[in-house]
Amino acid sequence: MMGKKEKLGELVRGVSLRILFLRHAETKVGPRNDWERMLSDAGMSQSKRAGESFGRALQPFCNVVMSSPAPRCLDTIDHFFKGVSQEVRSMRIVTDPTLYDGTIQPGASEVFKRLGYQSLSTYLKDGGATSALEKYADDVVDQLINLLESSDNENKEDGQKIQPLKDKDQYQTLLFCGHAVYLPAAGRLCAQLLGAPKHALRILTDSNMRPCEAFLLVPSLLKASASNNSTEDTCQVRLFGFDDEEYNDTFHM
Repeated sequence: MMGKKEKLGELVRGVSLRILFLRHAETKVGPRNDWERMLSDAGMSQSKRAGESFGRALQPFCNVVMSSPAPRCLDTIDHFFKGVSQEVRSMRIVTDPTLYDGTIQPGASEVFKRLGYQSLSTYLKDGGATSALEKYADDVVDQLINLLESSDNENKEDGQKIQPLKDKDQYQTLLFCGHAVYLPAAGRLCAQLLGAPKHALRILTDSNMRPCEAFLLVPSLLKASASNNSTEDTCQVRLFGFDDEEYNDTFHM
């Protein structure tokens, strides 16, 4: 029976996928209810500028998007694709309660109140936070595998599944929009399963994602084998950092 690592690698290669993990943009100060937080005007602008910069550079996007169901994430997606100049209504947005950080509360929320916005490495030093983040990451990987497996289902309508590209050597980008420390936790597990080297994993562990910052996982489209002198698949990690003037990106092998 195929394990998660082999299954995820095979499914990702099958549709030439790279995965963009985007944190939601800046929100308005206001409601205590986390679910009700909405994007501020600055957040809408951030989202659109992200789409105009690295969003356009990462085309084509596949016809399916994964997201936390929180309104601030869905609004970020909408403004991001306005920047890309791509119609969101033509895309299928896959949401699930397990992709929302609020589902891990109240235990993890108490840790978050104590630690605040910190890097993943800081949270992993806390036993309670570690178990919650590991569960979240596992849920994201399971959702991703289920999505990709459903794309192999011949009975599913074309618009509901990820379509392979005609050019197998070209990547298409899957967008996943989520929350703060949970996002690098999920991305780190995905990168690990896809064969990212340890120093690339450390970049995700040390990241402290600000609103509308992102990172990209670029897995090899070649399956590891003795013929290409490789013992494992490789996955590159690329960070996109936001400042007031422009997006700066750094490439990590």
